[in-house]
Amino acid sequence: MGPSAERIDTIPCDEALARTRRLATRSLEGERARELRAHIAGCEECARSYREAMGTAALLGSSTRTAREERLRRARRDLRRREALSLGAHQGGRERWFRLRTILLPALFFYLILSVLGVGARGARIELVTHTGPLLLDGEVVEAGDERRVLPGGTWCETGAGARASLGLSGGALQLEADTHLYVEDVERARFRLHSGALSVVGDAAFVTVLGFVEVEGASGRIALDDTGLLLEPLRGAWTVVDSQGRRTLEPGTAVVLGP
Repeated sequence: MGPSAERIDTIPCDEALARTRRLATRSLEGERARELRAHIAGCEECARSYREAMGTAALLGSSTRTAREERLRRARRDLRRREALSLGAHQGGRERWFRLRTILLPALFFYLILSVLGVGARGARIELVTHTGPLLLDGEVVEAGDERRVLPGGTWCETGAGARASLGLSGGALQLEADTHLYVEDVERARFRLHSGALSVVGDAAFVTVLGFVEVEGASGRIALDDTGLLLEPLRGAWTVVDSQGRRTLEPGTAVVLGP
């Protein structure tokens, strides 16, 4: 303990050191706090320990505030998303249907073509039917007109900006929108891994994403995945979702967002 001509010792150093952290975090009050302040006013060693405790408390407080602010930002973002979905459900149902119809009609058209051509009779297969704009298959550029390609399991399909691609399935069809990264995981089960982007689906398929597993049967609708969440817009058929909340069935006509 440092010398002090005008100070009367109140507590020993070991007890003072035991109290410094509580004082730094403002959890020490009353007479015990006054005793500690009187002690560190004349003891340089304990005063140094108190300053270090204050610095640590400030860092922890900053980290806590940052985490709390991030939780608040995510909560506000989720609230805005829910409000937008609610508003769309009540005021924009007709507009959403029109938008989905313009996306799904081409997929339905190609599905009918494949049915007429008897693709299903040749066994399970996935093939590129048509595309517009930049398209990569396993990193290889696909030129316009170079279509009717069969996609084996393990194929990456990536559409560029402003591009679209139609894939024919044995039990349906997919219409990939721009900036979509899709991996063919299992041809027999029509199982895909959606890394990012959006697509419309008709028929039977299954999709694995970082936010959950989606399986559709005799269905049509849209799936979109970005850094804000997984948007599911079922229009008809059976839609089953398995995520952190468990397994559940979605009602056609009701949009659902699975958050990160």
